[in-house]
Amino acid sequence: MSLNIIGASQESMPKSVSILSVRVDRLSQRQALDRIGAMIAARRASGNQLPCQQVVTVNPEFVMAAQGNAEFRDCINRAALVVADGIGIVWAARYLGTPVPERVTGTDTLVELAKLCAAQG
Repeated sequence: MSLNIIGASQESMPKSVSILSVRVDRLSQRQALDRIGAMIAARRASGNQLPCQQVVTVNPEFVMAAQGNAEFRDCINRAALVVADGIGIVWAARYLGTPVPERVTGTDTLVELAKLCAAQG
C-alpha cells in the first residue's frame, strides 16, 4: 500500500498499524497538523497544480464497514493521512503492540487546523 503524499520521501512517511486491514498512521495531533500543513504548503508552492490530498479520521465504525466494502477500505488505505479518531482504534493499536501516540479526532484537529491557517494567512 502506498501513500499519496506527493514529493514525500519514504523516510518521511508515517509509521502505521494495520487494524483489520485498515491503515492507521501512528501520529500525534501535532504531527498530523504538521503533515497537513506540509501538504498545503506543497500544493501552494506548486501553484495549486498538485492534486488535493485526503485525510481520513478513522474510527471503529469505519474499520467495521471496511470489512464488507473493499472499495471503502482501499479509499482509506490510499489516503495521504489516516489518523486514529476513536478510542477503540487507540485500544486496538495498543493491543496489537503498535500503539498510536494519542487519539486524533477530526473535530479537534479541524479547529487547530483553522487556527494554523488563520495564522499563516
